[in-house]
Amino acid sequence: MILFLGIYWAEAGAQIQSDTGYIIALTHLTKEKVKFIAPGKKITIWYGEGKVKGRLTAITPDNIFIDNSAYSPYQIIKIRALLPGTTAGGAVATAGGAGVLALGGYLAAISIIAITEAAGESWVIFWGTLGLLGSAPLIGLGAVLVPVGIIIITQGRAFDLVSKWRLSVIPME
Repeated sequence: MILFLGIYWAEAGAQIQSDTGYIIALTHLTKEKVKFIAPGKKITIWYGEGKVKGRLTAITPDNIFIDNSAYSPYQIIKIRALLPGTTAGGAVATAGGAGVLALGGYLAAISIIAITEAAGESWVIFWGTLGLLGSAPLIGLGAVLVPVGIIIITQGRAFDLVSKWRLSVIPME
């Protein structure tokens, strides 16, 4: 297994070093944000004829090569890539969702125990019911955040090149 990973990383490094010295720059149209995609990244592109998924092997001013097949960067309408900030954001969403889900579950369990053990104490039933009602949004929020974070970690972020982002091919510095 270690040998396989070593060969894989050596091959990926060779691909990055053998590119033509260009990178993809994605510039947000209204905010001052720029994201960069270098050769060697796994990406997905959408263009007029469909969708292509693979490894970005090389970039030239007129073409980007995904698994050694050429595509014009000016016909791409959407691009998805797993970038470092995207991975961190997905991890924060997943961890936060798990924490909120656990807190909601704990609050629900404590509230149910308080209601069942109340023995006719109306104030305990009142606060237990409030706790149970308060746990529902926490559980719902956590149940949404965990899968969203996992999707962000595994799929990356999509950049809409029609209305929000501009794609440029620039030389590496």
